[in-house]
Amino acid sequence: MTLCEDVFLRPFGAPHPSLRKQANQLLLTHVKAFKPYAMTMTATFYLSAVGSAVANIAFRDGGLCLSGTSAASQSLSAAFYLAGAVFNALHFAFAPRDMALLEIATDEDKVDADKGKDNCTAMATWVSLNVSRGLLADFPGGFVVVVMKGWFDRGA
Repeated sequence: MTLCEDVFLRPFGAPHPSLRKQANQLLLTHVKAFKPYAMTMTATFYLSAVGSAVANIAFRDGGLCLSGTSAASQSLSAAFYLAGAVFNALHFAFAPRDMALLEIATDEDKVDADKGKDNCTAMATWVSLNVSRGLLADFPGGFVVVVMKGWFDRGA
């Protein structure tokens, strides 16, 4: 998702100066249209990922383990599920700043604001935040899933 958001929203952060007012208006309309769906999809995806990871973890004998696996791989499996849950939950640590920037991007009073205070500036900042979130939370969360799949596919 991060890559798609970057591709489609980054241009709004740096429009040609002669098109800035139109870009502000278009961005305002665009974000207002997709925001409810994007928020629903994001919450569903990440909360499902966290929930399913936590559901697979159990505590036994004072440690994390995974039911239904061999004793040798229980700790490693539990660690991967826990890491996946933590990284996917970390996505929400960015939410307060994320939502504040989206509020600015959808503020009709910012359409005519000067560069640096307008909708497009908020989107440029949001895209940068989104890249950081992708590198710190989303990519590692997905990487854990890939490593787990490889681990279990090889029969460990």
